[in-house]
Amino acid sequence: MFHLFLASHTTVYERSAAPQQLYKLRSYQIELAEKAVDGNNTIICSETGTGKTFVAMHIIEKHLAASPKGNHVWYYTGHF
Repeated sequence: MFHLFLASHTTVYERSAAPQQLYKLRSYQIELAEKAVDGNNTIICSETGTGKTFVAMHIIEKHLAASPKGNHVWYYTGHF
C-alpha cells in the first residue's frame, strides 16, 4: 500500500487494486516525465501553471508502484 497526497486530497493505493486516477497528464507532461520514470536523474523546468506538480506526482506514483512494499517518498513544494 502507498499513499499519494495531492493538494487537499489523499488517496490510498493498494498494490492489489487498480489505483483511482486523480489526474490525467497531457502529452507534453508525459514527455517531461519519461526520463525520470525510466530512472534517470531529471530536472523539470517549465512555466508556471504547466502542471509540474502533476508530473512529479506521476513520477512518484510510477516509482512506488514498481518498488518493494514499505518504501516512502517525501515530496515538498514549499518556498524558503
